[in-house]
Amino acid sequence: MDERSVPDDTYEEAARHFTEKELIDLTMAVGFINVANRLNIAFETPVEDYNVGQVVDKLAQTA
Repeated sequence: MDERSVPDDTYEEAARHFTEKELIDLTMAVGFINVANRLNIAFETPVEDYNVGQVVDKLAQTA
């Protein structure tokens, strides 16, 4: 798999289950999680300080 793209068959399978907006939202959520993980690694954030509900609440406020 090319690191910069999703294979057509994978995208088509996802498109059968999600609307275009949902695919965009899912992509943004995955991207956000990636960035958050990288920041947590860079700042050596202890795992016990992470609160899933806090992130979900924050994302819901921006939707």
